[in-house]
Amino acid sequence: MGSGASKPAVREVTPEALAALPAPKVTGDVVLLSMLPEGELQKKGDLLLLEVGPIGFRILKAGTQDPIYLFPWGQVHSWAHGTNRFSFRFFDDNKHTIVQHAMAMNNIDLLLEHIAKIIDTILAERRKSAISDDDFNSLLEELNEMKGDAARQLDRIVTAANAHTFMSGQAQKVLKILQTTFDQIEAATVLHSRLIDQNHFSTVLDVLECQADRDNVWHRITTMKRGGIRT
Repeated sequence: MGSGASKPAVREVTPEALAALPAPKVTGDVVLLSMLPEGELQKKGDLLLLEVGPIGFRILKAGTQDPIYLFPWGQVHSWAHGTNRFSFRFFDDNKHTIVQHAMAMNNIDLLLEHIAKIIDTILAERRKSAISDDDFNSLLEELNEMKGDAARQLDRIVTAANAHTFMSGQAQKVLKILQTTFDQIEAATVLHSRLIDQNHFSTVLDVLECQADRDNVWHRITTMKRGGIRT
């Protein structure tokens, strides 16, 4: 999903080190797993905790459970797993690029099941305000009729996003109607938080022709979230 992610060096982990990891803790809708971080994340400690809950991923100190990083679901680009290994990608606003964090751990199946359960809950809630096929077709017709008036098009997209949620495929169609890269960036930023399937947001960004423009969208989303502005 997307390109340009920096990849951490793979840490050599022995079976003994994995066997020594504490068992996971599940409390309500939050799971806490001990992990052996790789790459830059290892600078925060040789043993850390990965917390997975409704807000996203959190990296915590192993001894005190003090938070180190928070990665809300809407800013998580993608994730992947292997045998005793998990990684996820996100937009790093300081580096202005997609960055990957990776870790060695046990209980990968438990982690994936918990992620799936949370995502299903989020999707079910977002589907409650999904735009109907008729309303979406009407939106596309209006946007086509407004070609040449970018301000009106963007205003109409904002109005629609305030009232409805969208699938990534629908957001992609909206962006393709817009005539300039600037307007596509604006629309992608607006639609991001209103996507039912945010984990497919990279398919929306594929409408943009270059990676710098895709990174610009992530930068704008991150900046708006930090400012407490709804995207």
